[in-house]
Amino acid sequence: MNKRQRELENRELRYWKKLIEECRQGHESIKVFCQRNNVTIRKFYYWQRKVRERFPDLRTPAKKAPGVSAPLKVVEPSPLFLPLSVPPVQGSEPTPEHYRVDLRGGHTILVPLSISRDRLSDLVAVLESN
Repeated sequence: MNKRQRELENRELRYWKKLIEECRQGHESIKVFCQRNNVTIRKFYYWQRKVRERFPDLRTPAKKAPGVSAPLKVVEPSPLFLPLSVPPVQGSEPTPEHYRVDLRGGHTILVPLSISRDRLSDLVAVLESN
């Protein structure tokens, strides 16, 4: 690469660095940003990769995705469980070793306190699917 080509590439890199920093500071999606700036998304990602190679401080990706209007949040998955209600019902009182589970569809089951969460989940899934 000759001197003129390097200068041209450096000028383009500086231009794209400024553009990418502007996108990262904004609150619009990359898709909207590209449309507003008359840039294809493909070209944006191409130059983003080139700029990150040259400027390590920009290696942390913007927390936005195409079509998303706000920065993405990292959300921890919530545990999967079903609500458990234990209202007293005549004739089906749980013993100290059991508890009662009322299911959707009107089913009620007594389960031992020692049942595992996975096993209870499987049981409830089968009973509620019928």
